[in-house]
Amino acid sequence: MAYMTQFNDLADRERFAVAYPQGVLRTFDATNRLRDEVGFVRAVVDDIAQQLAVDPQRIYATGASNGAFLTYQLACTAGDLFAAFAPVMASMPADIADACRPEDPRPMLISHGTEDPIIPYAADVVFAGPTRELGLAPIAETVAYWAEINHCEAIPEVTAFPETN
Repeated sequence: MAYMTQFNDLADRERFAVAYPQGVLRTFDATNRLRDEVGFVRAVVDDIAQQLAVDPQRIYATGASNGAFLTYQLACTAGDLFAAFAPVMASMPADIADACRPEDPRPMLISHGTEDPIIPYAADVVFAGPTRELGLAPIAETVAYWAEINHCEAIPEVTAFPETN
């Protein structure tokens, strides 16, 4: 993720801290208990805040693919910790969507391509292993859900970007 985003260079230039927690969201440990990814991220943020001068009003969460699934989970359950969220290349898993009931707005930037072959734009289920499917809220539904939470206009403003590699 550090290589792909180049956040380290940006952080050095703009004087902010960046962390890349290596979690295991949506997997089980050897004792078959679901791991507490949200607790892990909270601990990482707390550890960083003990070492650096961190403005608690300017902590943000982003992630790509599995990291985006975690970002949605954080948006649902850790709105007290993060100022905004930016999931990339993933939709909100159905089990997270079913349990997500934030009472206050959660600033959200959702980035997903319409031609994504791994998590197709309109998919409501994706292959998640040899014997497992992962239920998803399709991207349009995910965007509409967060637009409602954030009191956005019902009809979005759409900007088309040129085709690039």
